[in-house]
Amino acid sequence: MAGPVSVDDVRPFELARRSIAGELPLRYQRKLEYSFHERIDAALQPGMKILDVGSGRLPCRAPNVRPSDCHYVGLDISAAELAAAAPGSYDECVVADIAGPRDERLVGQFDLVVSFQVLEHVRPLDVALHNMHAYLRPGGRLVAQMSGTFAPFSLLGKVVPERPKVWLLSTLLDREPAEIFPAHYDRCYATALRRMTEGWGEVDVVPLHRGASYLHFSKLLRACYLVYERTLTRRGLDDLAAYFIVEAT
Repeated sequence: MAGPVSVDDVRPFELARRSIAGELPLRYQRKLEYSFHERIDAALQPGMKILDVGSGRLPCRAPNVRPSDCHYVGLDISAAELAAAAPGSYDECVVADIAGPRDERLVGQFDLVVSFQVLEHVRPLDVALHNMHAYLRPGGRLVAQMSGTFAPFSLLGKVVPERPKVWLLSTLLDREPAEIFPAHYDRCYATALRRMTEGWGEVDVVPLHRGASYLHFSKLLRACYLVYERTLTRRGLDDLAAYFIVEAT
């Protein structure tokens, strides 16, 4: 049996054929959040003060994988979502809109700000990023992952009304309706993200071509999407990636 597909060494037809047979590119062998968690874990230190933006009922890092003596704060626009988190998830909760007026109590308070699959739901994104920058201490770090503006499923999500979209996601992708929120995809692409973080220190914007997971219900559609992703990676079309990780100091 042939090994996992590499987008760099097979022709499109072969990629599609092997995908239909159940062999996916190497990047699909790990969970979507793996690289995001890997970056957070590399930054974590004992005694840190951490802000989890948009975390709601599910913090980015569970208490059992955090270093000792850290202070973990959950920030979400919904008090109900924060209240739904498991006991001990947060040392402190803040109900606020990360894209709203800056909370002066949080300015310069955190060593690390994290956010997983949240920033596509907020606007304006530049205000959210400026607020997170302000909440960091000098030398602090942001690690965030979000869905891309120009991914096909994002573009579809912009035109499909909310109720049909919730039905589609819950039916085709087994998503819980209560966990599906309106998304804006405001400037969630590489060029804009680099532009909005120009005033930061070191910035790494990483495109993640992982959109085929949305099409697990159809092997043919998934194969076609993988060929499309192969074209994006070959041509360096980072703005069209399905997801992005932003790591900045």
